[in-house]
Amino acid sequence: MTSTREISAEVDAISAAIQRALDSGGTIDVCAVEERVGKLCGQLGTLDGGEGAALRPRLEALIEEFARLGTLIETRLENMRGDLGPVDT
Repeated sequence: MTSTREISAEVDAISAAIQRALDSGGTIDVCAVEERVGKLCGQLGTLDGGEGAALRPRLEALIEEFARLGTLIETRLENMRGDLGPVDT
């Protein structure tokens, strides 16, 4: 069984990776993040209800960071589309 401390550390690590990408406008390996989140979800499933509830605010904050990352990705895609111009199909 995974402890809340271990899960909390993983949430912090994922959050830090997202924050670095947001702050620098740099890159992030979304496949690696997806894998880490998948493992995190599996670990959360092993916790008792009270333990999981204690992590809820941190998980909600992580979801917000993912939303900001999604916005950054969408902005970059729009910029690339603008740079490329119209594409004939």
